[in-house]
Amino acid sequence: MLARNSIGIGSLSLLLALWSVLWILNILDFSLGDSVLDFFGLKVWTEGNVRTRLTVYYSLLFFVPAIFLGIRYRNDFGARIGRIISITGTVVILLTLLIVIV
Repeated sequence: MLARNSIGIGSLSLLLALWSVLWILNILDFSLGDSVLDFFGLKVWTEGNVRTRLTVYYSLLFFVPAIFLGIRYRNDFGARIGRIISITGTVVILLTLLIVIV
């Protein structure tokens, strides 16, 4: 019989990872992250010739803690998948940033 993992602090890893994905997702020209940032008066796009969507970088504020919670509380329900989603998202964002800079 399989042992069930209990819900704990590590479960926040999955919630933060999913929130971060919803934050950067753009469906039918609507983005939750853009709307929230605009509501608080924060910049959503950079200015200049090359415009960058800053919402993607703000999502790291959710991905990074999700990674640490998933590592620290690895036996809690959802911690492993939250960690995997967060690491994947962070790597994709950082590689994209590296490609844009170079």
